[in-house]
Amino acid sequence: MLTPLTNIRGLSTRRQIVFVTRFASVDRIPFIIKQNTLPIKWQMNSEEETVLRAIVISSSDKWSGQPITLADRQAANGILANFSTFDGRIQLSLKWLQLPQVIADGSNDCTLSAKLYACEILAGVFKSKYATLSDQEKGTIRAALLSQAQQQARLAITDSRILPNKVASLIAGLVVRDFPQRWNTAITDIFGTLWSTDGPTMGVKICLEVLKLVAEDCTDSDYNAKISTQRRNDILIGLNETSHHFLPLLFRLLEEVATLSQGKMSLHQMRQYLLQQNQTIASMTPEQSAQYQLEENKVRAVTVAIVDTLLTLEEFCRSMPLDWILSPQHDFGAACFHLIRESTGGIQVRALTCLEHLCLRGKLTYDQWIKWINDLPQVIQQANQVMAGDLEYKQVNDAAAGINDPSFDALSEQLEFHLALSRMLAALVLAHIAHVTHDKKILKSGSPDQLAFSTYLRLLVDMLHHPSGLICSSQLALWIAMLRDPQISRKKLLQPFISEILICYMDQIIKIRWDDVDDGTHPQSTLMEASWDDDEEYDRWIMDFRSKTSQLFKHIGNCEPDTAATVLLTRMQAMFAASANGEPRTHLHAQNQQLTHDSEAVRQFEATVQPIENILQGMPTWSLSKPQNGKQNNNKRERRNRTVSCLSEIANLVVSWNPAYLWLRFRQVQLLETLRHFWSHEDSTLLQGIDLLLRYIGAPDEFGDGSIELDGTKRISGETIALRKKSSTALVSVSKQVPQNLVPYIPQLTDATRMLLSSPEIHPTNRMHLYEFLSGVATAVDDPVQRATFVSNVLADAINILQSKETQDSISSVQGILNLIGVAQAGQNPATVTDPAHVKTVTDRFAAIFSAFNQLLSVGKRCHEANKKRPTGGLPMVSQATNISSDPNEQNFPDEGPVSTQDLSIGDPFVPLWIHILPAVLSVLESLMQMWRPENQAHLLANRIQRYSLAISDDEVYLSKKQSSKSGGVFGEGGTAGSVISGVSRRDLNLAPKWSGWLNELRNSCFQLLGLASAQRALYTPELQPLFMRFVQVVADPQSLQAMENRHCTQYLKSFIEILLLTCPKTLYMTHLAPIIGPLCEHMKFRLEKSWEPILKATRSRPLSTGDCEAAAAVAIRGGDEWWTEYYSRSGLFVGDLDADTAETAVEKTRIEVTRMFCDVIQSALALKGDWALTLANLAREEQTQKQKHTSKGTKGPPNRFTEGLINADGTPKSENQAAIDVRKLARISAMCNFLFLEHEQTAGFLMLTLIQCLEYPDAYTCRRVTKICHRCLEAVAWHPRYTEFLGSQMFSVAVKNVVVEPKWMVGMEWDMINVVRDIYCRLVCGQVVQPGGQGAALQQPASSSNSSTYEQAKTADRPLQGGGILTTPSALPQNVLLSLPGITAQMIEQLNQDLKRKRASKDQKDFIKDFLRIAADNYSIAQPESLGIDRLDRATKKESLLHSNTIVNEITDPIATNPSRKKKASRKSKMVNQPTGLTAFHLS
Repeated sequence: MLTPLTNIRGLSTRRQIVFVTRFASVDRIPFIIKQNTLPIKWQMNSEEETVLRAIVISSSDKWSGQPITLADRQAANGILANFSTFDGRIQLSLKWLQLPQVIADGSNDCTLSAKLYACEILAGVFKSKYATLSDQEKGTIRAALLSQAQQQARLAITDSRILPNKVASLIAGLVVRDFPQRWNTAITDIFGTLWSTDGPTMGVKICLEVLKLVAEDCTDSDYNAKISTQRRNDILIGLNETSHHFLPLLFRLLEEVATLSQGKMSLHQMRQYLLQQNQTIASMTPEQSAQYQLEENKVRAVTVAIVDTLLTLEEFCRSMPLDWILSPQHDFGAACFHLIRESTGGIQVRALTCLEHLCLRGKLTYDQWIKWINDLPQVIQQANQVMAGDLEYKQVNDAAAGINDPSFDALSEQLEFHLALSRMLAALVLAHIAHVTHDKKILKSGSPDQLAFSTYLRLLVDMLHHPSGLICSSQLALWIAMLRDPQISRKKLLQPFISEILICYMDQIIKIRWDDVDDGTHPQSTLMEASWDDDEEYDRWIMDFRSKTSQLFKHIGNCEPDTAATVLLTRMQAMFAASANGEPRTHLHAQNQQLTHDSEAVRQFEATVQPIENILQGMPTWSLSKPQNGKQNNNKRERRNRTVSCLSEIANLVVSWNPAYLWLRFRQVQLLETLRHFWSHEDSTLLQGIDLLLRYIGAPDEFGDGSIELDGTKRISGETIALRKKSSTALVSVSKQVPQNLVPYIPQLTDATRMLLSSPEIHPTNRMHLYEFLSGVATAVDDPVQRATFVSNVLADAINILQSKETQDSISSVQGILNLIGVAQAGQNPATVTDPAHVKTVTDRFAAIFSAFNQLLSVGKRCHEANKKRPTGGLPMVSQATNISSDPNEQNFPDEGPVSTQDLSIGDPFVPLWIHILPAVLSVLESLMQMWRPENQAHLLANRIQRYSLAISDDEVYLSKKQSSKSGGVFGEGGTAGSVISGVSRRDLNLAPKWSGWLNELRNSCFQLLGLASAQRALYTPELQPLFMRFVQVVADPQSLQAMENRHCTQYLKSFIEILLLTCPKTLYMTHLAPIIGPLCEHMKFRLEKSWEPILKATRSRPLSTGDCEAAAAVAIRGGDEWWTEYYSRSGLFVGDLDADTAETAVEKTRIEVTRMFCDVIQSALALKGDWALTLANLAREEQTQKQKHTSKGTKGPPNRFTEGLINADGTPKSENQAAIDVRKLARISAMCNFLFLEHEQTAGFLMLTLIQCLEYPDAYTCRRVTKICHRCLEAVAWHPRYTEFLGSQMFSVAVKNVVVEPKWMVGMEWDMINVVRDIYCRLVCGQVVQPGGQGAALQQPASSSNSSTYEQAKTADRPLQGGGILTTPSALPQNVLLSLPGITAQMIEQLNQDLKRKRASKDQKDFIKDFLRIAADNYSIAQPESLGIDRLDRATKKESLLHSNTIVNEITDPIATNPSRKKKASRKSKMVNQPTGLTAFHLS
């Protein structure tokens, strides 16, 4: 074992002493350091040996030939940890750096490891205490590092770079800290000492690395917290001033490419000579070998030097002044052009990367840009010619080395070059697209510049034919941008290339079978493996590529519809000719010889679906329909005729296709679905398509084996089910797009669907889609009465099922529900859950009732969506009103209150059915909510079978876990099927695992139906008022609310409460919202408090598993706080046989979800997100537009959709009647804010308390959103004295605590919390109004004329959306909270008040508060030892803490010594014209 080092940190001395190094070897560099805590005089001999020994052991496997044990290594790490905090570490580190050799124990050479460790010590000093060192001490470190760099500089540039890179990093650190003020000769010192003019050495590498690191530190990020902004600017100014010292050196290094070419030629000739003499490299004579090695080393050294230079140049090209890169004296752009020809060592790729970074800046002048456009095609042509010689060079090299590689593939070897070239070529145009659109030389047909640009585009398009899809994806953004630009599309610059571009991208979206690549049967296997590492990476790429190409296809369809249609027709004709019958029949199913999804024909058709869909979506109306006035110019008419003709042929091909294989039928259905865009203009083949879809919904199972299930039903293959489901969803999509075209055929469609519905083999999902299809067609009927009658007839069967006595008995009580799903029978006879006949009976019975609810929900949603698309925008036409008002000054709109069913049914034919539907929905929901009450849970948990009706489902378990995209779902590899009930899943012939899913589906459908009733305003009609009391009793019953699990409550909030808040007319808030929202807010405070209690109090809570059911049943019988505390601590979940880790994950997920959902609902109600927030954003944008119209900054250019107000703030188009809708939303927003916080006491009180609770829950998502809500609360009620205690004491104390305690979960959102502290303090103490959301500068209110200790109220006090008001009499509560903090005095608080009133800018005030709270945090951390920062409840570490986040490199106030010989600019105007902006503006005058 090692002798342990003295515990240096454990000793101390009170007197300040001066420690002078006594090492004879470092006497020439005296280092004097003042230190406050020196334990003892460092024993140089023994203690230094101990440290060196620890360095060797920590970095080696053996010591003196003996293996190193774990205990030895741990002891060594402890010694080094102690040494890293010793004040004398700097002297010893400098000594090791300067010694030519470091020996441990007299025989172990540890030179490299000791010097590397010394570099780590110095790097730590730079970060922690460099600023405290004297100038002499800094100069000593600088001299020592330069001395060590000079030692390393003599090495060959191809030698090991570990230590030189470390030294370069330290020198760069010195440059960043001292240059140019305190080390103004840094560049000349570094380059004059280390740069070699006799050839590339390690000194050259160190110089380049220093430049690269400095450039990275100064320009990498706008949020670089390591270096202050002023310091970065100073360094850049210094570099700009001294650039003439190093730029010529870099340029001369690049000129060494001529030496590289000569060296390669010499090596090539040597190898040819060897081959002629039947020799190889291995059989050379000593003289030949020496000469060969000399030449090879020269080539390698020059290659490394050029690559290193280009790596440094990359950083310069990103952000340094363009004068550096493109000056006439050293044009690095031209040098990179030349280097594109050189493939050795990846030089050409690095050169292209430099050019790409330069292009992406978009700063080239037109003359520079067009010169590159002219030159690059010639440069690439020359590079291709050189590559032919490089191929010969490689072949000769391999032959001389005795290598025979049959797998060599030239395309694979050149992929990196081709990809870099494609990116650079695309970036040159994409970043300078303004040159194309603004310069007439490019747009003028036949001009030299236009011809040069066309040649350049031809080069880009030629590259698209590369077999690797990566090339296409690298150019995708370019083509989208050019097609989207109206000037480029109008001038037809891309017209000659459109068809070729479209074909190339359509070829690349055909998915590759990766198994073919692995097997080597793919014709480009080597290239594919070079492009993507494995199938997962390829799958991610193809999904992303297809997603992005959708925009390209849409723009192609919009710009060149006739060309796109012609290409599609040609592609479809070729595919049908080659593969319509399944040829080539590859990858067949082993049993039935059917095609599979991997078959070539299936993949070809699959890849055609997306282009057709996107192109048809993008086609303009004029290209498909005749204008209404009949006037259309000849060119457009001809193009329209070509487009329609091609698309008609495609439609005929698809509808007349009769594929023999199921997977081809599936692709046919997909193609039929895409044709809906064409059918909306030309419907000659529409009925044939509908007939095919209806036929496939009832298609027989040709893929399955015809086996029989245990319950006696025929097993249907998954492929057939997928075909039927896709056919029905396609049918619904078509009905959404062209319902008006199907109205004349309603009788035929009704007969066909009824025939399908009468079939017992139709799946419930298909039934629902068929009803939805018919309702979609019905919404296009013009007559409201006929429309309502048709919808009523369509849903008559579903309503009859719900109103039947059998259904009423099943849903009217808890016992009825238990009987319905077989739980009650399982309690009497457990064998019934696996009895085939009983399972089938129960399944069919439940499916009938659930399908009825689902059909109603589906059709109701369809009718509601169609109503919103009508000219009224979904607003009801009240019979007393003549029209719909959009006057913002109107206080009460006729439709903003109870509206009759008759008036509502004019727009929505589903509304009259609610009188029949709502009673059944309430019955089911009441029974389901009562089922989870403690007394019922106690009965069910006690039974070993019935208890699983309360369990979560396997699907919910799956969603609670993080799964990969290829996991295969619940039943796939790594799925969760059979985890809740061990070994049994819902696919088995067993009722128990089905119960949880059934109850979830039924409950969620009911919640959604209630939300639909609110959205359709049926809930507020006079006809349903007799049911409203019953409605409130069900949805707001305190016992039922308490009994819901967190997962149930999440759905309740999302599907019902949020919609209720947003759709209720403002005149009905007290009558319809208060009875529901008040009890809900009271309950949510209790629920969230109990749910988070185990986390906040760090108490152990276990999810309820099967083994704990009997004990839980006993607690449920007793009820009371004991039950609810335990119930909410596990989020109400019963996890069955689930493993402990997954169960904990599920509990955590549901706890977080219900909290986040509650916050999201309140945000929506306060217009902080969602539709109401969009309304406010539109209003703000309109106000901004109006201001611009009256100023010189008004919008320029022709009117567009944005300036004309046709587009929402989120980019979506405005509806026809949106002005009237927005006026009502604005009225509701103000009324809702008033209702939640002022009108209804129960809601206001419990809502405020709940929000304050949520501020301290350790979930950043929740907390960040609650901070936004807190600002809205302050805007609404800060002026009200009754809220002072809530805001000034409770909310303020929680916000301050979160900042001062610095919990780890708060990292990243500290500024949000400080902003809440600022908002409260300004309004309640300083008399300042803050802009909405706590943004912007505070507005100081004047003191009251009657009482100088109070303030005048703000004019916006009653308008929260405009900033709200203040507390006119300042409160002492926030100041008392601050005074209670450790280390805070009354004088500090008074100073804070003065600072906040002196500077009212948002940044200044938040900085004051941050600095103030840092004092409290520091005092708190002394009393509470700092945690490890591992758990989210632990305190953040110093590195993570915002309060302690200071820049490592601070500003230097010393002036910069500039070069007086530089000429000043003639005038400020000429400087603005000639000088670039941003980082390129650092020219000294």
